[in-house]
Formats: sequence, C-alpha cells, structure tokens
Amino acid sequence: MSLPTDAELDQADIPMAIIAPDGSLLRANDQFQQLIGTDQSLIGGFAASLVDGRAEHTEHSWQSHELRQPDGRDFAAIVSSVLIRRTDGQPAYVLTQIIDASRTAKDAASGSETEDQWRLAFDHAPIGIALSTLDGTLQRVNSALCRMLGRSAEELVGVGYREFSHLADVDLDVTYRDQLVRGEIESFQLEQRYLRPDGEVMWTSLSVSLMRDPQDRPTNLVAFMSDVGKRRAQTDYLRDLAARDPLTGLANRTALIDRLESAIQRASEAEPFAVAFLDMDGFKAINDRLGHGAGDELLRVVSRRLVGGLRSSDLAARFGGDEFVLLLQPAGSPQDLAALAERLLTQLSAPVMLAETTVELSASVGVVLGFGYPSSADLLAAADRAMYQAKLDGKNTYRIG
Repeated sequence: MSLPTDAELDQADIPMAIIAPDGSLLRANDQFQQLIGTDQSLIGGFAASLVDGRAEHTEHSWQSHELRQPDGRDFAAIVSSVLIRRTDGQPAYVLTQIIDASRTAKDAASGSETEDQWRLAFDHAPIGIALSTLDGTLQRVNSALCRMLGRSAEELVGVGYREFSHLADVDLDVTYRDQLVRGEIESFQLEQRYLRPDGEVMWTSLSVSLMRDPQDRPTNLVAFMSDVGKRRAQTDYLRDLAARDPLTGLANRTALIDRLESAIQRASEAEPFAVAFLDMDGFKAINDRLGHGAGDELLRVVSRRLVGGLRSSDLAARFGGDEFVLLLQPAGSPQDLAALAERLLTQLSAPVMLAETTVELSASVGVVLGFGYPSSADLLAAADRAMYQAKLDGKNTYRIG
C-alpha cells in the first residue's frame, strides 16, 4: 500500500504525519514539524492505542494532549489518528493530524471567520471541548460535550461548572482553576464527576489549560473531557474480582489482611473491632466421602449462611480451605459478640443435602477483640488459638479470647 506523498501532505492546511505501526515517523509536513518537531517517543504514542487495539474505536482515535512546541510554548492539542490497513488486514500506517486547541478556542471566542479547519474541529471533535472565562463560566461548548452531559448548548453556555459538577468534586476543580488563573500552573488533568439531568453520574477525564493573549495575560480556559465511565467500571470490576475468593465470592485472604491492617491503625480502646476465626468441624471427612464437588458446594453454602448472619458493616472472608474469618466492626460488647457467635453457630448447623446425602454441619469459632495487636498476623494468630480452644472443648462452640 502506497503512502501519501510529501507533496500531498504539504498541500494539507493542517499539521499531518504518517506513523509506522512500530511508532516511528515516516513522513510529516512542515506544519506538523513546526508545531511539535519530530520527537519519536511522543509521536509513537499517537499511534500506539490504535495499533495494539486499546483504542475505544479500533480505526480512529481522538485524544487530548498537552504538547510543547520546539520554541518551548506549551499548548493544548487535539490529536486525531486514523489506522490504515493493508489488504490482508494488518496495520499499514497511522495518519495523524494535530489541532492546536488554543487557536480553536481563541477563534471561537472572537467569532473569527478565519481558520475554518480549527472551528470545524472544535465543533465536531468527538471529545467534549469547552471554552470558559477565567471564573469558569462557559462561553462555548461543542456537541460532544452536550451529548456527554445530556444538556443543550443553551443550557450550558452562561453557567459555571459548579452547576453540574458532582458535589464531592467541586472544591478540587475550583482549587485547580484558581491555581491556573494565578499562574501557579499552566494546565491540570484529573478524573472528574459531572451530573446529567436525570441524576446519572458521568465520569470524565478532564484536561484544562490556560490561554493567554500576546501580552501573556490570562484570557480564557479551555477544557477537554472524555467519557471514562466504561473504563472506570471495568477497572472497579477487575479490582473487586481480584479481591474475591473465586469459589465462594467472599473476600479473599489478601483483601482481608488489607482491611485488618487498616482497622488496626484506626482501632481505639473506646471503639474496638473484633475478629472471629471459624473452622468447619469434620469438613475433611465430608470432602473425602462425598467428593470435592460436594465439598465445594458445602463451602458455598457456609459462605451464604455467614453473610446472612452479619451486619452490613462486617466483612466475611475465606481464609483458606474450610477456614473463614469475620471482621466485626464495631465489636460491640462481650455480650453482643457472644450473641453473634451463637447465632452463627445456629445458622451453620442446619443440615445440607449434598450428593443426595443429608450432611450435618457444625463449626468451631474463636473471637478476639482487635485492639492492642501490632499486626494482622498477631491478631489472626490470637483468633486461631481461641478457635483451637473451642475445638478442644468439644467443637460446635465458640470461645472469646
């Protein structure tokens, strides 16, 4: 597949470059080189998400960047990249163009009829773009931003970001904008929540840059917003998955220890937490007699019963094998802990039908208060000792250490 020629690139009235699948620069027109130079590491990043399949749209990506011209001027840019494939479907090259968003915003603010490419890019870019005054009052927004926020341009122009920002994020946003106006920073990037009219929370990747006039005086702010809700949901899902035991769905050992260490740091004598270490009585014999499939189902039954007997503030975790650990927070009185242990033993004792066989259940439980232990290992060891004492005392019982 032939590449666009140097003459064809030079005829374009926008900075353009051709990038190889490995990220190396093949060709660039004069406007492109004057705008950002030929930094291979920077240019390769424009194409990487398309070539390796990470881009949300596999053939075309738009990204907001904070770039620097060869003369040292920082500017906000929109980078548009299109993946061109060979006839066999493999990547041939990436055609990239750069839009100086500062110029776009200035033209939008002044109402200039020149620089049509810049104005069209502002209006039709698939990422949200907004031009605002220094105090955050919106002056112009593009259609992508209107779609993201579920509001018309008429509803957005003339109001401040505070009007549709999530309450928990307003102060942080204002802090950064104040730093921009005072000249302490030239731009900032963060993940920000906004509210749609129906109350839906919209997570965005927000990038805001300061615009200056020829005398270097601050004039406006230009903001770029990308919807990152799907990515955050996927990240949260994977994080939750990594913290769960795959068999029972309870917290796993790693997640438990993290919570215990945090609880130990916050614990006080006035408001302690408690840990219950639970071991099933006779589980190995059941597992050997009925098979591992039945044993796995028994552990899932136990897990459901444990969760059903806890408060919303408590945590149930599978520690390993047929051992479970409960984080009870707050601990309550010794009488409360005893009542909880008795209730758990009662819930666990109901017979279970496994492999067409009725199985009787029981457990031994050791409970200790969390205050005064230097680490989760020390705390778990104390709870384990209390549980072992319950086994020595005849099983199907509890001991508070």
